[in-house]
Amino acid sequence: GEGMMTRKDKRLMSKRLDEYNGKTINIERHVSNGSNPSNSDFIRIYYYFDPETSKIIIGHAGKHLENYSTRKL
Repeated sequence: GEGMMTRKDKRLMSKRLDEYNGKTINIERHVSNGSNPSNSDFIRIYYYFDPETSKIIIGHAGKHLENYSTRKL
C-alpha cells in the first residue's frame, strides 16, 4: 500500500481510483518488477481483485503513480 503521507493527500489517493463495471474500485495494491524506473524491464502494475468475478482488474501498468515523495510541487 501507500505511505502515510500519500494516504493523507486526497488528490494523490484519487489517482488510485478507477471504474470497473459501473463501480469505483481502488487500485492501490501493486506489484513491481525492478527497482530503477529508468531500466527497460521496470514495471509497476496497480490492480484490484474483484471478489464477485474472481478477476484481477489492472488499473495501471507502467511507471510509479505519483505519490507524496514524487508529487509535483
